[in-house]
Amino acid sequence: MFLDVLDEYEDIIANYDILQFRMVGASYQFVAKVCLNNQTELHVKDYLFLDGTRKYSYHWQDAQGNCIVRWDNAPHHQGVTNFPFH
Repeated sequence: MFLDVLDEYEDIIANYDILQFRMVGASYQFVAKVCLNNQTELHVKDYLFLDGTRKYSYHWQDAQGNCIVRWDNAPHHQGVTNFPFH
């Protein structure tokens, strides 16, 4: 899970806040804000539902709040080859 990633990359992480974490059986809700040493931020939302479906978004932005890159599996951009993962 993402908590393992925080440990693995602790050398580039200035700090982080876990805004939501809840587990029910095999499902979970995880929301976090990760501040990196280079003054950028990673905003994480990752949900695994009881039926096994998953919804996620990872939004990386610079210090001014401008998007650097975003990954999610929202049901848009159906024309991309890696749909729904983009």
